[in-house]
Amino acid sequence: MPVVWAALAILCVICLLNLLPTVAVIRRLRERTELINRRSGQSSGQAEITLPAGTRVGGFRVVTGDDRVVTLGDLRQGAPEELGADLLSGSAVL
Repeated sequence: MPVVWAALAILCVICLLNLLPTVAVIRRLRERTELINRRSGQSSGQAEITLPAGTRVGGFRVVTGDDRVVTLGDLRQGAPEELGADLLSGSAVL
């Protein structure tokens, strides 16, 4: 049994040591992204692509993976039953 605990301890140490370069790479990628965004004049946040809570969505028209057209009006009226089921199950491709 002591061999199992020793092997487990070694495995934990290896996993923790593996996290160090992973965290360093993620930090470096974030810095690079900030630098690229600053040079191109773009903001690094999500503010440009997300709407505040309670904001009305503008009109849109999308085509699903199986070539059905969905608009804002469709969602206001209630989506077709099969599309609604797909959206709830997560299998719809918009």
